[in-house]
Amino acid sequence: MLIREASDADREWIHETLVREWDGPLIERTDEFVDAGKLPALIAEVDGERVGLATVLMHPDHAEIVSLNSFREKQGIGTALIRAVEDMAVCNERAEVRIFTYNGNLNALGFYQKRGYRMWAIHRDTITRARQDKPSIPLLDDNGIIIADEIELRRRLDGT
Repeated sequence: MLIREASDADREWIHETLVREWDGPLIERTDEFVDAGKLPALIAEVDGERVGLATVLMHPDHAEIVSLNSFREKQGIGTALIRAVEDMAVCNERAEVRIFTYNGNLNALGFYQKRGYRMWAIHRDTITRARQDKPSIPLLDDNGIIIADEIELRRRLDGT
């Protein structure tokens, strides 16, 4: 597997992926929409096929994974992308990586925690409010859980 930075030649594929997986490039987190299509991105490839995508927002003191998608389950693609984001953060002198997911995304919550991320905060009703601007956000997830809140997870990279 190869993890590489996205190039201009990948931008159409990134846009198509964000539309398919996130219903568009605008990703909501903590009462703000971020255009993930304009962010730096990492792409996972296997035998020349793009099999994963992570978009990253660099803040002054931390990196944030805005979107993360793996298109082959249980092959280490998501883990490889997260580790590559962490490496990117360290190279950019950021000591922490943050990620947000919704309250019912139980698989993601387990996935991130197994990789060293800790639940940090619950942002109540942020997705409920975001639905006003992006009505395509579903009310219920596949488990029948009402999608309303965001859970913020963080991982320190400096051992503190």
